[in-house]
Amino acid sequence: MTKVSERIELLMNKKLVASFVSITEDGFPHIVPLWLVTDGEKLYFSAYDHSKKIRNLIANQKSALSVVDPSGGPYFSVYGTSKILDKNNFDRYEVVITKIVKKYLPVEKFEDGMNERMNHPNRILVEFTPIKYY
Repeated sequence: MTKVSERIELLMNKKLVASFVSITEDGFPHIVPLWLVTDGEKLYFSAYDHSKKIRNLIANQKSALSVVDPSGGPYFSVYGTSKILDKNNFDRYEVVITKIVKKYLPVEKFEDGMNERMNHPNRILVEFTPIKYY
């Protein structure tokens, strides 16, 4: 497994939006912005189970993403595979969701953000396994 480098870890600690790429059923890239966190090896994001990116991942787990610091700082791109996690069978679900909400939402919206992501029946978590960074 590819470990996240110090440069990438520094970028991941910033409140930056990633561009995520999945492949449509007709082979075209589907690019969407999303919030992203890491555990040092894998990358995670939350989504609705009926979204286009999730439908694409069900058919083809190959995916890619890019994170750019708009201040002119560093960036990275990576390709890998994405796996949809079952919140009932992933013991770190709440830990990862908490990390996403703390990173991206202001303190006064933390509780609402957690409730929406933990309790919404269509909210899921995706685990991205990097294969190669650029």
